[in-house]
Amino acid sequence: MNTVGANQGANGRSVSTKHVAIVLSEGCDLLGVSTLAESLEYAGGLSNSKHAESVLYETHYLSAAGGYVRCAFSISVSTRSLEDALDQRFEHVLIASTPRQSNPPFEVVHAPWLQRMQSRGATIAFLSAFADGSSTTTTKNRTVPVLRAVFDIVRLNLGDELALQAVRLSTGELDLPALLDTARTPADKVHFATRWIRDNCQRELTVTDIAEASAVSERTLLRYFQTYKGTSPAEYLQQVRLEAACRLLVTTTLPADKIARRVGFNSGDRLGKVLRRVTGMSPTEYRAAALMQSGNADLQDVCVRDAGSQQAIAVEASAT
Repeated sequence: MNTVGANQGANGRSVSTKHVAIVLSEGCDLLGVSTLAESLEYAGGLSNSKHAESVLYETHYLSAAGGYVRCAFSISVSTRSLEDALDQRFEHVLIASTPRQSNPPFEVVHAPWLQRMQSRGATIAFLSAFADGSSTTTTKNRTVPVLRAVFDIVRLNLGDELALQAVRLSTGELDLPALLDTARTPADKVHFATRWIRDNCQRELTVTDIAEASAVSERTLLRYFQTYKGTSPAEYLQQVRLEAACRLLVTTTLPADKIARRVGFNSGDRLGKVLRRVTGMSPTEYRAAALMQSGNADLQDVCVRDAGSQQAIAVEASAT
């Protein structure tokens, strides 16, 4: 059943209005809901300039009893009651979960209302309790991360590319495939993970952090890395940090301890141990050897090899 309205815009283009209901409850994640609404607004603006048909997403805030609902951080939002919206047609109904599930749960208490919405063409989704997709809520319905929910809504009308653009604009995230699970193949997920490691190597990272960012389990991440990189995530992280440290050793005059902290090693001693194991040289010796080898050239590759593994780490060296 068609649940949208269509009319002509000022520029003569067809404008389709999609009605999206967001059902709030006490303590729900307002940040996630705001991100969802903002993404839909961006999608509408992008469709007006980049898509054959303009799409306007109109959001409606509802609650069981209507009135003001106090969300997380004690912020209140004005809502209409479910009864008031009983005869309205929505294309999507999104239930904002709370960290603590009510007893009995929403889907039990308001089953007739949900069934009526579905009979009128609406799709129903239960949002995760937190914007990052985590949830302590127990429900027979699978919860969906907010960003995944809005991506799925927009892609139905405007396609994957425009949906990704809308989410990027509202969140500032530049690389979303793993978060939205659009990186479907193992190779895609490894590619995302390696980029994420390079972007975040200066932080204190664990394999758990990398796995969560890549939307896979630690065991699966390890298997993917062994298959596509021939190494483990932890070893790859150390390689990236060492590459960055070597680059700074030959392009700056920063002391080894400061370089170590800048690239994610805890101390100059830790950097020294790793560098000596791979190259047989201390940071001071490596810097001197690299600068000597670079001579008067503007830029050349300096390769340091692990005599045991024969793996090369390419480092850009600039003449000073």
